[in-house]
Amino acid sequence: MISLINQACCHPKCPAKHLEDPILAWIYQLTPAQLTELYANALGEILLSLRDDADHGRYASYFTRLRGSMECYMRGLWAGLVATPLEIVHDASGEHPILLLEKLSNIVFSRVLGKQSAPSLSFTAPIGGLQTVSDLLNTTAHMTAYILAFSACATPELVMKMNSGLNTLIEGQLKTLRKVARLLKEGKTQREIVSDIRRVEHP
Repeated sequence: MISLINQACCHPKCPAKHLEDPILAWIYQLTPAQLTELYANALGEILLSLRDDADHGRYASYFTRLRGSMECYMRGLWAGLVATPLEIVHDASGEHPILLLEKLSNIVFSRVLGKQSAPSLSFTAPIGGLQTVSDLLNTTAHMTAYILAFSACATPELVMKMNSGLNTLIEGQLKTLRKVARLLKEGKTQREIVSDIRRVEHP
């Protein structure tokens, strides 16, 4: 245990001894299957909350959950199929360098989904300067007045229209995370799972 606690971070410029933190030490010993399952469970909870928010007109809450759902999906695939235990621990620590969503998405799309980069998905009903899913996710990263105005101006019809597509997208992401966790538990290699994911049509 002493050698683990004193183990250097995977990033040479990060001086932190992450494994001195008991929570990070616990994360370190999780298997890729366990990590992916935790992310899948969290994404499932977020999806239920998104549906409930949309149904009850809590639009500010609805929009601010969207980035969390995408982060959850991308980090679930990254933790299960790409990252090393030390990379996961460093990411969880919040120390620099921070793996932001744009870079994380590009890693997952290129190394797991077999695409050069994350596609820019358009809204079916854009408002103001927000034209793509990426625009919305970036805007909801911080609780600026823009997202408050966006939420205040949203109509039930607009949210229901957007939610139909987003609900389908997140359901597909949740299904993928659960499948990855199951295949890892069954002993499939990460390479085999990546090949399997690339063979099927992916949301």
